Amino acid sequence: MVRLLSATNYTLLNPRRKNFPIDDPNAGREQIVWEYHALHDANAILFWFPCETLCPIVLYELGAWSMTNKPLYVGVHPKYERRKDVEIQTELVRPDVRVVFSLERLAEQVQKHQWISN
Repeated sequence: MVRLLSATNYTLLNPRRKNFPIDDPNAGREQIVWEYHALHDANAILFWFPCETLCPIVLYELGAWSMTNKPLYVGVHPKYERRKDVEIQTELVRPDVRVVFSLERLAEQVQKHQWISN
């Protein structure tokens, strides 16, 4: 996504770490707190569900942030195991959000967004 949006002036916050200290008992809490604050401060939120994992925390975050008016962009790999769940729940709660099935389409949605300054 960073590459696909490199021509924009957006600031992207990526929760993925190169090295997650899985043996550190505080690491999980620190990560979740960081993500919570980043999502809260963001002007818009982009979710991508890859086929390699179910992303349980991301599912939770999508549910939570779907209940707000914040701009959302949702992409799901075609082979993501819970694809239909994401599609149906998003359609029910946020009919204004169109779920797409490739990173390229997701980036296109973000690029077409009409940003309004506060």
